[in-house]
Amino acid sequence: EKMISEGRSLGGSTDIVNPFYEIIKHKKSYDVIFVYSDMQCGYETQVPNLIKEYRKTVNPDVKIFFVNLAGYQDSLVPEFYPNTYLIGGWSDKMLQFADKIIGLTAE
Repeated sequence: EKMISEGRSLGGSTDIVNPFYEIIKHKKSYDVIFVYSDMQCGYETQVPNLIKEYRKTVNPDVKIFFVNLAGYQDSLVPEFYPNTYLIGGWSDKMLQFADKIIGLTAE
């Protein structure tokens, strides 16, 4: 069997910009996006601009959750970025929490 990772590096950094480039390029519309990371990806200035571009060209109402898994104090977006939520840590209740914030399901 051929591995998806064959011929590519599997470590070294979190690549958040390329997935955003791809969904913008291919006009992939999502209502909610979750980004799980240690927020140590070195693209702090690019990510807010890519989110802005995605909302401008694909889905203006997308809700984006950035989940900081490492507990560092870094963030890839400003603290009060519209329809963008910063969460620290991990819990099996995370999706329920997100649902309460953005109301995806009826009560």
